[in-house]
Amino acid sequence: MRFIKNFGWGLLFMILLTYALGWYDIVNNNWLTGNWLKDFYKSITYYLGWVLVYWWAFILGGGLLIGILTIGASAIVKAVRK
Repeated sequence: MRFIKNFGWGLLFMILLTYALGWYDIVNNNWLTGNWLKDFYKSITYYLGWVLVYWWAFILGGGLLIGILTIGASAIVKAVRK
């Protein structure tokens, strides 16, 4: 159960990281219109249509790695405290 919680937090972190990198790509390619609602909609469609399609393995692998590292780090901290 603890691993699932840590995996969920890692997955959330990876989704936010890739969304931010998608925004960075949108800004660098000058795709912004100046209207925040259209830009937000464009960022969501870009994320769902490109980022998730091509980076899903990176997101899942990163979430898994973060989950494993946090479980390992907590086990090390518990061993040191004893």
